[in-house]
Amino acid sequence: MQPAPENSDIAAVFDHIAELLGSQGENPFKIRAYRNAVRTLDGLTEPASAIAARGELRKIPGFGEAIAAKTQEILSTGTCELYERLKAEADTPQSPAERAGADVKEEQREIGASLGARDPESQVTLGQEEEEEDLPSPW
Repeated sequence: MQPAPENSDIAAVFDHIAELLGSQGENPFKIRAYRNAVRTLDGLTEPASAIAARGELRKIPGFGEAIAAKTQEILSTGTCELYERLKAEADTPQSPAERAGADVKEEQREIGASLGARDPESQVTLGQEEEEEDLPSPW
């Protein structure tokens, strides 16, 4: 029998899930939930396997039903169905540079959404000029 995955192993799976979801343009809140789970797992003072053995995964801050279930699945099998499906759906393996680009795009979408942008095309990027209204000069 293999030893239970460590917190860092579970966090790595969740981090890659977040990257894959981001590259697919998935809901930013779902992506953020996985990224928060990574930070939480990194900050735990005891193994997630011990918490799971007590049936207390849902007591971990930020662990809802879905994250707790996937944590349990990873502890049991070393992976989870969602992760395997997302990897299979990915067109090609991403390089670290491509993953970094996906993270930037995700951040841009989140910032745009927080500023009220309705869709990616309505967001202004660096170097893109907007038409200005004819306003009188203050000078």
